[in-house]
Formats: sequence, C-alpha cells, structure tokens
Amino acid sequence: MSTTRAQNVWETSGGSDFLQMINEGGSAMGGIDANANPFGNLAPFKKAHIGVTSSQILSLATTPITLVPPTGANSFANVIVVTAQYNFVTTPYTIVGVGEVDFTIGPAPASAPFYFTLPTVGFVDQSASYIAQGVSTLNPIKVSDFVNQPIVLGLTGGGSLTLGNGNLILEVYYSIESTQ
Repeated sequence: MSTTRAQNVWETSGGSDFLQMINEGGSAMGGIDANANPFGNLAPFKKAHIGVTSSQILSLATTPITLVPPTGANSFANVIVVTAQYNFVTTPYTIVGVGEVDFTIGPAPASAPFYFTLPTVGFVDQSASYIAQGVSTLNPIKVSDFVNQPIVLGLTGGGSLTLGNGNLILEVYYSIESTQ
C-alpha cells in the first residue's frame, strides 16, 4: 500500500500560476490554470466570462444577452454556478415596474423557465459595488425548450431598469451534457 496521498499543488510555470490536482501516484489529474480555465479531469467544465455594459443592462427587458451559445443537437448546457459582480459607477439603477423585477439566467427566450433569479432590488439599485453568487435550483424545463438553447441573461417581471450607469461582470461555470 502506498503511503503517498492525493494532494493539490499551487505552482508557477512560465510566469503563470496554476492549481494542479495530484493523484496518489504523483501524476497530475487536472487543475485550473492562471486564467481560471479547467484542464485535465476538470476539462469538461467550461467558463464563460461576460461583461455587460450599462446600455445593455438598460435594454435587458427587450434584448436578452447570450451568455453561453447553443450547445448542438441532443445536448444542453448544465449551468453549475454563476457569479455576478455589479460595479457601481456614479448612478444606481432605478427599478420601474409593478412587482418583482429580476435578472434571469436560463434557456432562451428569457421568459422561459430559468436556472437562476437574481433580484435587482438590493443589487443594482445600490450606490456601492456588490457580488452575488449562486448555484442552480431544480426548475422543471421541458426538454424541447432546453436542448440546443443558448443560456441568456434577461429581465423578468414586466418592468425595466432606468438611469443607472454601472456594469456587470458574469462568470458562468457549466458543462455540456447529452440528453438520454
């Protein structure tokens, strides 16, 4: 029986830091490079990094933004975690509408069932920068509405956002899965 144990190693290679997962035999199983891209056994996971400008935020009620492109026939994007960073500039957004106006992340169109809901209240209507992070919830979605669909950022609730000038940075971690 081997006395070595699996370990994680943080290294610098050619000026770039990266994290490696090392198995009991001392071989690299995979890891995350300096740009936060998975490799090796973690390679099936993908990351989308999207910057959303203030003009895009102001038109989200009518113009969703593609975060992950369509995956291809008989497959879908399995969104694992999303990080949203709101960068306040000088003017918070004003929420216009009746009821709850939320950012949604899920299959197109933005009105379809979605993975994540991020309230606009307490986030983009603030005079400070914020970070929100979340994992998906189990929302039943009809397969035909899900397969080969892009994952989009939209706005739900029938309202809109006005006046603000901050921006969003979204990190979407996902894998591409086949339907059975």
